[in-house]
Amino acid sequence: MQMELISRKEFDSRVTSGELDNLQAIKVKEGFCLIGNQSGTNRVFMLRRTDLKPFVWKNEIGPSSYAQTRGCHNLAFFYKDELSVVDIQGLQHV
Repeated sequence: MQMELISRKEFDSRVTSGELDNLQAIKVKEGFCLIGNQSGTNRVFMLRRTDLKPFVWKNEIGPSSYAQTRGCHNLAFFYKDELSVVDIQGLQHV
Protein backbone atom coordinates (compact mmCIF):
# COMPACT_ATOMS: atom_id res chain seq x y z
CA MET A 1 0.00 0.00 0.00
CA GLN A 2 1.46 3.33 -1.06
CA MET A 3 -0.04 6.63 -0.16
CA GLU A 4 -1.11 8.98 -2.92
CA LEU A 5 -0.71 12.74 -2.50
CA ILE A 6 -3.77 14.57 -3.79
CA SER A 7 -4.71 18.23 -4.08
CA ARG A 8 -6.82 20.02 -1.52
CA LYS A 9 -9.69 20.31 -4.00
CA GLU A 10 -9.70 16.57 -4.70
CA PHE A 11 -9.23 15.69 -1.02
CA ASP A 12 -12.12 18.04 -0.07
CA SER A 13 -14.36 16.44 -2.66
CA ARG A 14 -13.57 12.92 -1.45
CA VAL A 15 -14.12 13.86 2.21
CA THR A 16 -17.41 15.71 1.69
CA SER A 17 -18.79 12.94 -0.54
CA GLY A 18 -17.95 10.31 2.09
CA GLU A 19 -15.54 8.50 -0.23
CA LEU A 20 -12.79 8.93 2.36
CA ASP A 21 -14.47 7.48 5.42
CA ASN A 22 -11.56 7.22 7.83
CA LEU A 23 -9.60 10.43 8.38
CA GLN A 24 -6.45 10.31 10.48
CA ALA A 25 -4.17 13.09 11.66
CA ILE A 26 -0.67 11.75 12.16
CA LYS A 27 1.92 13.63 14.21
CA VAL A 28 5.36 13.28 12.65
CA LYS A 29 8.61 15.22 13.12
CA GLU A 30 7.43 18.04 10.84
CA GLY A 31 3.93 18.42 12.36
CA PHE A 32 0.49 16.92 11.67
CA CYS A 33 -0.38 15.47 8.26
CA LEU A 34 -3.84 14.33 7.23
CA ILE A 35 -4.63 11.05 5.51
CA GLY A 36 -7.83 9.28 4.53
CA ASN A 37 -8.76 5.74 3.51
CA GLN A 38 -11.05 5.17 0.56
CA SER A 39 -14.14 3.14 1.47
CA GLY A 40 -13.98 -0.51 0.44
CA THR A 41 -10.40 -0.37 -0.87
CA ASN A 42 -6.80 -0.31 0.34
CA ARG A 43 -6.24 3.12 -1.23
CA VAL A 44 -4.86 5.80 1.09
CA PHE A 45 -4.61 9.50 0.28
CA MET A 46 -2.64 12.32 1.87
CA LEU A 47 -3.55 15.98 1.59
CA ARG A 48 -0.93 17.97 -0.33
CA ARG A 49 -0.09 21.62 -0.81
CA THR A 50 -0.03 23.43 -4.14
CA ASP A 51 3.77 22.97 -4.32
CA LEU A 52 3.18 19.18 -4.36
CA LYS A 53 4.52 18.60 -0.82
CA PRO A 54 2.44 17.11 2.00
CA PHE A 55 0.24 19.58 3.87
CA VAL A 56 1.54 19.82 7.45
CA TRP A 57 0.04 21.69 10.40
CA LYS A 58 2.01 22.73 13.49
CA ASN A 59 -0.67 21.63 16.01
CA GLU A 60 -3.84 19.54 16.44
CA ILE A 61 -6.18 22.45 15.75
CA GLY A 62 -5.42 22.50 12.01
CA PRO A 63 -6.45 18.98 11.02
CA SER A 64 -9.30 18.99 13.53
CA SER A 65 -10.73 22.22 12.11
CA TYR A 66 -10.25 20.94 8.55
CA ALA A 67 -12.22 17.76 9.28
CA GLN A 68 -15.03 19.53 11.16
CA THR A 69 -15.59 22.13 8.44
CA ARG A 70 -16.01 19.33 5.91
CA GLY A 71 -18.53 17.38 7.95
CA CYS A 72 -16.19 14.74 9.34
CA HIS A 73 -16.67 14.42 13.09
CA ASN A 74 -14.53 11.31 13.64
CA LEU A 75 -10.85 12.14 13.35
CA ALA A 76 -8.28 9.78 14.84
CA PHE A 77 -4.94 11.17 16.05
CA PHE A 78 -1.78 9.08 15.96
CA TYR A 79 1.59 10.17 17.31
CA LYS A 80 4.61 8.94 15.35
CA ASP A 81 7.10 11.64 16.41
CA GLU A 82 10.08 9.44 15.55
CA LEU A 83 9.02 9.28 11.87
CA SER A 84 9.08 11.91 9.16
CA VAL A 85 6.27 12.63 6.72
CA VAL A 86 8.27 10.78 4.03
CA ASP A 87 8.23 7.64 6.21
CA ILE A 88 4.46 7.92 6.60
CA GLN A 89 4.07 8.16 2.83
CA GLY A 90 5.76 4.80 2.37
CA LEU A 91 9.05 6.40 1.34
CA GLN A 92 7.46 7.94 -1.73
CA HIS A 93 9.48 10.84 -3.14
CA VAL A 94 7.72 14.21 -3.17
